[in-house]
Amino acid sequence: MRAITFYPGILISLLFVGTPSLKSQDAPPPSPQATAQPSPPKKDSPPTSKFTVSPSLKTWIAKEDASVDLLQLILDLSDPESSTTDRKPIQNFIEHMARKVKSIRANVDSPTELVVEWSFHTYVDLKFQYVPEGTVLIGPSIQSRQTTSIGFATLYLLVARQLDLPLSAALAGDHIFCVYGDPKSRINIEFSEMGDILPDRYYALRHGSNPSILTDRQFVGLLLYQLSNRSRARGANQDATTQLEAAANLYPNHAGIHASLGLLALQKGDETRAVQYFEKAIVNGSRNVSIHIHRAKLLRDPNQIRDALSAYDVRLGLDSNDLTAILGKACLLNQLGRHRQAVDFLESAAQKMPPGPDRTLILTQRDHFQEKRDLEVVSTSGDFEERILALERLQSRAQSTSVPILIQLLKDPNYRIRWAAAYALKRITEIDDKRFQELSLDPERWHRWWSRGKKSP
Repeated sequence: MRAITFYPGILISLLFVGTPSLKSQDAPPPSPQATAQPSPPKKDSPPTSKFTVSPSLKTWIAKEDASVDLLQLILDLSDPESSTTDRKPIQNFIEHMARKVKSIRANVDSPTELVVEWSFHTYVDLKFQYVPEGTVLIGPSIQSRQTTSIGFATLYLLVARQLDLPLSAALAGDHIFCVYGDPKSRINIEFSEMGDILPDRYYALRHGSNPSILTDRQFVGLLLYQLSNRSRARGANQDATTQLEAAANLYPNHAGIHASLGLLALQKGDETRAVQYFEKAIVNGSRNVSIHIHRAKLLRDPNQIRDALSAYDVRLGLDSNDLTAILGKACLLNQLGRHRQAVDFLESAAQKMPPGPDRTLILTQRDHFQEKRDLEVVSTSGDFEERILALERLQSRAQSTSVPILIQLLKDPNYRIRWAAAYALKRITEIDDKRFQELSLDPERWHRWWSRGKKSP
């Protein structure tokens, strides 16, 4: 008997009667570390030359069928300069894992038992560990026995394709995992929980959307997208652009790919292309508020803004809970200086939205726009009551970015404004009464204390 946790707080025991021991009768799996050949790098370090689209990747982009060798492509992406000899240990490892899974499959009675045994072999026998941040490349993953969700998905997919198993990658929000079986009885394999089998509702609650099944082409596009994020992090923007353009061909409806291309275009100063990419991201359901804000800032033509607002209204007429349209319209209103209207619109949209991640995101953005509006009011409005109400809201909601503006209000001629600003600063900076008395209403002391990293003024 073996106890396997399938869902947090629920322990399901499976009794395998007459099955062989879980411990493999095979020899230990070959590892790149055990060979005399050069080991794959431990980190996703850049190759000696720039990233280029390999022949295998060109074939994947050109062909729609999934029969093109996935392992060859993964190896080309992992280390495009390595020779066949260098790759042999990785291929041997995948083949060994496939033999083990084939043996498990022959001795179990159900897909659930197969998934449980497969995960046990991966996490216990082979001692793989999940890490939220790390390599996505196959070589370093096998060598270190540590990898991310997409690294685990790569391993499982490569084994499944060798055995013709009904396993696919899946996506919920930005989170990747695998599913096994047909759509009516599929099994979700969660790599961050040692391969536990989790229900769809877990992903809906934790990641904001139900699972969507990926084709192998989409999975490779997602892998390229992950590689591009690492290229951008190390400043290799040309590599990132090449990777993202290939990814867009394989996974054209992934919002994040188009959003990243837009940010790279904006960084180059190409605003026209940036807007085009941002609009593609928005059409494909981008939940990234900053993309909506960037696009709103770049639409300077009044006709473009009017058309964009009309398009959002059409979408909202069809579905009042369309998150992309809600965020897009609010960002445009805010960019036009109609802050109050943007806040009221988000408040109204949140009231219509059922509880969940989408409603939380709308309320978070409402608070952000409200803070910007309130800071503008306290700095420029001549209406005393309006300024006091804005300061009261800032006292309860404002973030640390508001501190410099509030410090300037300590010079305001109205003492009630000065004290309201001081109490807002006290709440935001979380200082005790003694420090508050020390700083009092002195803007210079507040400024020195804040600029020195909250050290003595």
